[in-house]
Amino acid sequence: MSTKIYWLSIEDPEWDAAWSHFPDPVLYNAQYGESLQYMGTIAVRQVGYVHEFRHRAMPATNQRQYWRFLCTPGWQPRDGVMGQHLERLGA
Repeated sequence: MSTKIYWLSIEDPEWDAAWSHFPDPVLYNAQYGESLQYMGTIAVRQVGYVHEFRHRAMPATNQRQYWRFLCTPGWQPRDGVMGQHLERLGA
């Protein structure tokens, strides 16, 4: 089984929608030099498209954290606009 990973373009209005889930879209941790990272957008069966984010060392806790947010209803990836996509292998 494989999952396509799409990369949002910063010109896509969905880019701002994806990052709007965070009051502070940087979440910079000075101790580790880590910030919030957009990991890609995937299709989740019977759910739709989901944006994935991670932080390797959250400020104050230094813990790794992951988030998944549903895309705006009706939004669909467009390969020509989004650029490359990758295949992620899964079991």
